[in-house]
Amino acid sequence: MMRTLLVWSLVVLLTGCSSSLPSPHPILGGQPSPGQILAGGRRPVPRALLTWGGTVQAVYNRRDATLVEVLSYPLDRSQHPIVGAESTGRFAVEMKGFIEPAELPIGRPVTVTGRYAGIARVPFGQSRTGPLPLLKGERLELWEMPPAASRKTPEIHFGIGVGTGGSNVGVGIGL
Repeated sequence: MMRTLLVWSLVVLLTGCSSSLPSPHPILGGQPSPGQILAGGRRPVPRALLTWGGTVQAVYNRRDATLVEVLSYPLDRSQHPIVGAESTGRFAVEMKGFIEPAELPIGRPVTVTGRYAGIARVPFGQSRTGPLPLLKGERLELWEMPPAASRKTPEIHFGIGVGTGGSNVGVGIGL
């Protein structure tokens, strides 16, 4: 009986510790990531339409376009970047026209749909980044900045269970 109680207590404990991150979108997850492209893996054909997302790392306005460097993350079913997941590399997107840099602060989650334009060294400010996969952006979706407190606070779940095993009674507490 004690052994059964211990097993169920472990099940409750492990269930409370399971990841609360959403799962990546199955179709979008089939696209090569920026990191895979840079590592010499699958490369999309030129002008292939891709949808990537992540968080803004830098913005550089040119005369006729805006370049945005993005730290890439997998996308969920709603095409939101899963910021808590492991990064899938970096990429750059070139959007036609001027985008106000205040709208794209560092850390702002974005989703970009655009045409693959190869690997480029993209200048940001006075320095140059390493080579990055480049998208010619067709759509840039801006998402709300997550509250600072929620990014740093772990989720904690509590559970209490009571069960009987014939004439024996057991109590379990899960954290």
